[in-house]
Amino acid sequence: MKSIKSMMCRWKNRSTQTNASHVLGRQSSLINVGLYQHVKGNRYYVYGTARHSENEEVLVVYAPEHKRDELWVRPLKMFEEHVKTATGEVQRFVYISKPES
Repeated sequence: MKSIKSMMCRWKNRSTQTNASHVLGRQSSLINVGLYQHVKGNRYYVYGTARHSENEEVLVVYAPEHKRDELWVRPLKMFEEHVKTATGEVQRFVYISKPES
């Protein structure tokens, strides 16, 4: 089994964009690899997408900005959706920057 560090290194060396349509064939969304800010203020590093082994749902693989070995996944649809706040509807995650070279 490969270590998380070796997998993360491979993800870091990937293109700065992962095309989700390549994974599902019908999905038209692109996900940028890099830093995002969550609606609640925390920042997260997105490594790309993965596919669920049972239902083939596209999932976004990400980690807190300062704990990049703590991987999380969230459905792409949920990652890209808008959420209601006191000031109106906003994106759940907002893209901030590309990965560092």
